[in-house]
Amino acid sequence: MDDFVCIGLTHKEAEVERLERARFEDEEALPEIKETFDLSGCALLQTCNRVELYASGVREGHVDRLRELVDEEAWVKRGRDAVEHLFRVACGLESMMVGEQEILRQVKEAYERAARLGTLDDRLKLVFRKAISVGKRARRETAISEGAVSIGSAAVELAERELGDLSDRTVLVVGAGEMGKTVARALVDRGVRAVLVANRTYERAVRLAEKLGGRAVRFDRLEEHLAAADVVVSATAAPHPVITVEHVRRALRGRGDRPLLIIDIANPRDVERGVERLEGVEVRTIDDLREIARENLERRRSEIPKVEEIIREELRSLERELERLERRRSVARVARSLNELKERELERALRRLEGSDPERVLRDFAEAYTKRLIGALSSTLHRLPGGDRDRICEELSRSLRRVSRG
Repeated sequence: MDDFVCIGLTHKEAEVERLERARFEDEEALPEIKETFDLSGCALLQTCNRVELYASGVREGHVDRLRELVDEEAWVKRGRDAVEHLFRVACGLESMMVGEQEILRQVKEAYERAARLGTLDDRLKLVFRKAISVGKRARRETAISEGAVSIGSAAVELAERELGDLSDRTVLVVGAGEMGKTVARALVDRGVRAVLVANRTYERAVRLAEKLGGRAVRFDRLEEHLAAADVVVSATAAPHPVITVEHVRRALRGRGDRPLLIIDIANPRDVERGVERLEGVEVRTIDDLREIARENLERRRSEIPKVEEIIREELRSLERELERLERRRSVARVARSLNELKERELERALRRLEGSDPERVLRDFAEAYTKRLIGALSSTLHRLPGGDRDRICEELSRSLRRVSRG
């Protein structure tokens, strides 16, 4: 692993503007980077929170120049540390939200892009495949990705706790602000049946409804729409409550026994105090969502030691796989050299065949090939320490005897 390098800049060291400047505008430039720096392989992982260049076969004199491609103050990780970092990234341990799912998909996309561009050597290919496998294992065997840790996902978790399956539910969004849109989008992504959007300015309601794939409704008919909704997300900028006890009480008359969940994320509150005391109504606030997110984040953090143990196991496994790969590559290099030697001697023998004794030519070919092979082996073995030389000679003799008997 010694010639592996990761050069990066992340949300931990840089603000968004600096990360944007560090981004590679053309991710298809990997082949040019590989050729310019004579790398064995390279891959690029770019997200909104990180820019990381991974490379194998890096010459020491090229590290600083590669670093300049990313950012003059980018960090550099080498060898085992570089590989361990990629594993941590794939598991979500280096994310702003610990255990996030999205990063594993992004690692996979970085691998697939580099593979498509032909910039992965066998070792970097193995490292990325292992990282993806480790990310999947961490999420399968631990709770590192379980539980909502954003306001939007916390709203979904809360709604599912109160109402169960959301696929046949209707959401009413009151107000067209950014936070309301975030929570509503999370509920829409969960597959709610219908979305209604009410806002004092009807045109803004129309625009938000279009983004959410829902329907704009008139603000002055709020009671009617409260009666139709299962979940209400209220996030106006009004200085006083817009959903009153009387609004909700009248809306409940046409609902039967269907429960109503109101998520009030406005400041000051949109929902009048006392609504929460009405039978069949649950009122939750932004503080409830934050508490859900905080508790889940703490649970995820408690899983970090388990994930780190998985990473240590998989690093040891990867080291063994890389050793096997290197042995295969070494044997392949020897095999190519033997084949080249054979072809040269065979060419000489074929030129002598015409008008010569075939048996004599074949014997000369076998003797010349064997003599050159013994010469190369002897030269190499004499340069080895005595103990290694004796052990290798014994192993070679044993293998040759097996081959000759076959």
